[in-house]
Amino acid sequence: MKKKLFLLISVMIMISIAGSLIINIIKRDAVDSPAITKKGLHIVTTFYPMYLIGLNMADQIDALDVQSLTQLNTGCLHDYQLTTEDMKLISNADVLIINGGGMESFLEDVRTNYPKLTIIDTTQGITLLNNKEEAGHEEGHNDEAEHGSEADYDNKVSHESEADNGTKSDPDHETEQSNGIGQNNEIDHDNNAGHDHDHGEYNAHVWLDPELYIKQIEKVRDGLIQYINDKELAQGIDRTVLIRQLEENADRYISSVEELNQEMESFRKALSPGKEPPEKEAFGQETSRKETSQAAALEEKATTMPQAVVFHDSFAYLANKVGIEIAHTISLDSDTSLSAGDIAEIIDEVRQENIKYLFTEQQYSDSIAKQIAKETNAKVYIIDSVVTGNTNKDSYLTAMRENLNVIRTAIDEAGIK
Repeated sequence: MKKKLFLLISVMIMISIAGSLIINIIKRDAVDSPAITKKGLHIVTTFYPMYLIGLNMADQIDALDVQSLTQLNTGCLHDYQLTTEDMKLISNADVLIINGGGMESFLEDVRTNYPKLTIIDTTQGITLLNNKEEAGHEEGHNDEAEHGSEADYDNKVSHESEADNGTKSDPDHETEQSNGIGQNNEIDHDNNAGHDHDHGEYNAHVWLDPELYIKQIEKVRDGLIQYINDKELAQGIDRTVLIRQLEENADRYISSVEELNQEMESFRKALSPGKEPPEKEAFGQETSRKETSQAAALEEKATTMPQAVVFHDSFAYLANKVGIEIAHTISLDSDTSLSAGDIAEIIDEVRQENIKYLFTEQQYSDSIAKQIAKETNAKVYIIDSVVTGNTNKDSYLTAMRENLNVIRTAIDEAGIK
């Protein structure tokens, strides 16, 4: 009897000690991680390029939590469909960061179901390339059409102009919309609605030009600061300190991306001395530009500018940055196939134009590119469009420098100095 009583008392003491330890651990965690982590700003980004901006903005800031809506290996969003888990994640978000420009066409349900969710559109105010010229290359293989980056800029539109035509359901948010931030029903730009990012009218892969990627970073910075200034923050979050941390992180990331931008500018100038990238005029100036298209075409021919065939329209921004002319764009995905006649026509063009470069992407098969290379003097090179990766916040810088190295290798192997 005494032995049983002793065992019972011992068990009770052990339970008491364990309970005390658990309580102390909870209290300690509450001190180390106060309401900031639970009641701080929950930021959701749509896919990998936006996630990397979020990671860099929130670096070492406990009051900011960043998650990606899509898996980091999803790639370009194409026909992405929201899942139940996605909607749950969005329902708990304070801010949703999107690329915009028609990339996230699946967000229509989000705008409807979460009308008060703050959305930062990172391409608002950025001039987007127009895919119509590229579509002519894909479908008609029109030899009379202008080729290359400069021709692409003849058919572009300002996303800012589209945004100005958006519906402002709440007059209190007019300033928010002009800054790229607002309730989600305010960013439904009529001209972009329903356009698939791959085959739509506009090319939204702006992050592949570091100069434009910086503008996206600035848009996120300004949008988050505006949100912090406008909203009541949880107890324990110092508004002034939080904004200062955001600005410091943004400055640091912008500085790093600007270094990359200068590296690419230097490469382009060395590749094509005296050849400047096409001037980026605002929407509405296309007529005056087309009037000088013949002179521009002559200037293009007079300047050494390597030509390439690319297998996704995302490469247009990077090609323009480094001084490569796109002779032909072949957009391939899981639902796209080329006939033997199509491939033969491309092979003829590559031979006639003496094209040396076939640039493909990691996320797509390179079998067609290899088939074309086998029949021509061109070689296949793989470019990273930075739509998949890991949680390393410097992944954009690493991938883009590797892209520059690939392009440099391609130029060197072709003997162009």
